[in-house]
Amino acid sequence: MGIALTEHDTVLLRARSAVAFIEERIAQAQAAGELSWFNSAYRAWRLEAKQQGRGMSYAEARARLRHFSANSH
Repeated sequence: MGIALTEHDTVLLRARSAVAFIEERIAQAQAAGELSWFNSAYRAWRLEAKQQGRGMSYAEARARLRHFSANSH
């Protein structure tokens, strides 16, 4: 069928490398003050969502940022 298979260990190594890269970039952005837009946007969303009985933890919001960053490259 012409489908290339990759060993499980290789896939995990690549995934760990990608996560480490994204985590490092987010840490650099936070250290440089470049995540202030994210923090402001999260705070505004959280205040509005609270009025509607919804919520999302900061950790979940950061996880979504990591997911978005991983899928935008």
